[in-house]
Amino acid sequence: MININKISKYIITIIWILLLQITLFDNLLISQYVYIPVYLLFIISIPKRVKSINAMIISFIYGLIIDHYTGSGGAITSALVLTAAIRGYVISKVIFIDSNINNKSVTIKYTNPSNYILYISIIILVFNTSLALIEGIPLLSPTYIITKIGLSTIVTIPIIALLQYVIYDNFD
Repeated sequence: MININKISKYIITIIWILLLQITLFDNLLISQYVYIPVYLLFIISIPKRVKSINAMIISFIYGLIIDHYTGSGGAITSALVLTAAIRGYVISKVIFIDSNINNKSVTIKYTNPSNYILYISIIILVFNTSLALIEGIPLLSPTYIITKIGLSTIVTIPIIALLQYVIYDNFD
């Protein structure tokens, strides 16, 4: 059964995350090497019970919206769909969620904090790597590629963890 209240919470959350990305993080210049994709928070937090194909469809639509506002020409959509495709596998191998909370968002509240940090680290690394490959960064030097992927991942992990804690604390 469709829960309108929960769907409206997800829509409001998507809007807040997109506003944060577009107004703050896209305009925050830390370094030429650092890109902070806070919109990953929504994909990371999709409930465990959501099948990969459904997460990929959600990611595709979500990515199209982000690509429209950032002008990235489909690169973000492609990277988000790939990330959503492996999300279920990473959850099953890294996060052990009690079956009683299978319908809840994947958040630090319902998981072991160290497992959650490992989970978001893997997801962010996969996203940053795929985005770099899709954008054609491999045509640049290997040092630049590794530095960009590494620094973007390292800077994004604590930001996503903090935002997740603030946004999703009383979500479910």
